[in-house]
Amino acid sequence: MSLNWGIIGTGTIANEMAASLLAHQQPAMAVTARDQAKLTAFAEQYQIPKTYETVADLLANETIDAVYIATPHNTHFDFIKQALAHHKHVLAEKAITVSNEEYTIVRKLAQDAGLVLL
Repeated sequence: MSLNWGIIGTGTIANEMAASLLAHQQPAMAVTARDQAKLTAFAEQYQIPKTYETVADLLANETIDAVYIATPHNTHFDFIKQALAHHKHVLAEKAITVSNEEYTIVRKLAQDAGLVLL
């Protein structure tokens, strides 16, 4: 099964994820980041066809099945909740959340929606 991936963030680990997807002939479908210059360069480097200025715009793309969240840890909780609300599977870099309470909430949301959260 192949997934259409969206990537949130363009940091070091996001580069590793994008490179791995590309190496397996499954480049990410979309990417978003705060810095537009980095966003454009990242998309070009990893052959990602679509860039978005906001996370909300990326998540609204119905062709995206899953998102990789590679942003500062304190943003993960909100981005995970948004992704799950848009029926996206989620892979977040560690730490997945900043507290056990946050993790318990998003784990339940994913479970109730039948989505994968890793």
